[in-house]
Amino acid sequence: MSTVINAGRRHKAPPQLPTDDEIVVASERYPDVDEDRRGIKGFAYPKEAPIVFIKCDDEGFGIMEEIRNQAFVFDILEQMPQEDRAGIRVPEIYRVVKRDYKVHIVMDYVHGETVKELLEKGTPDDQLEECFDQIAKAIKLFLSIKVHAGTPPGPVGGGLIRHPLFRDCVASMEYASVDELQKHVFNVRTYAVLDYIGSLPGLLFRDHHFPSDTLSGNKSS
Repeated sequence: MSTVINAGRRHKAPPQLPTDDEIVVASERYPDVDEDRRGIKGFAYPKEAPIVFIKCDDEGFGIMEEIRNQAFVFDILEQMPQEDRAGIRVPEIYRVVKRDYKVHIVMDYVHGETVKELLEKGTPDDQLEECFDQIAKAIKLFLSIKVHAGTPPGPVGGGLIRHPLFRDCVASMEYASVDELQKHVFNVRTYAVLDYIGSLPGLLFRDHHFPSDTLSGNKSS
C-alpha cells in the first residue's frame, strides 16, 4: 500500500495527476540508466505530453530531505517579488507516494531545454551565454535566502549532508554548526579531494543552505 505525504502548499490548481498505481507502474517501466549507463532518477509523465515530472529513489538515499528542501525553496520563491525571480522556477511538489522502500515525488513539469540539450544541438555561443547568465542569476538568488541564526548546516529539518566532498557522498554525522563542520573537514587531510578545494572556507556559507548547481542536465528555463 502506498502512503500519500502532503509536502508543501499548493499555490495553484494541480493538473490531472496520475493515480498512485500509475505513478509506481510508470517508475518501474522507466529505465534505470541512460545510453551512457548513468543513473536516471526521474522522468516526464506522460511521455507524449508531460504534465508532471516524477522523481523516484530509495528512501534511504536522502530523498526525504530533498523533498523538504524543495518545498522550502518553492515557498520562499513564491514570496519574492516577481521581478526578482523572473525566469527562475522551482517545481511545486504535488504529491509524494511511498511504496515499500521507494519514494516517488510528483512535481510540476517545467518546460524548457537543459544545458546538455542545448550543447548537443549546437546552440550558438551567444545564446549559451544568456543561459549561463540565467543560471548565475538563479544561484545568486538562492544564495540570498537566509536561514535563522544558529541553524545547523544540512538539509531543511535536519539530516546528513550529501556531497561529493564526503566519502560515499554522505557525511558520517550531523553537524551542530558550520564551525564544527569546518573543523572536521580540515582535520581530514588524507582525502585526495582536499587537494583541489583550497578555497574551501569560501564554500561554507554561514547564512545559506544552498550550494551552486550547474549540472548540465538541469533546465535552462
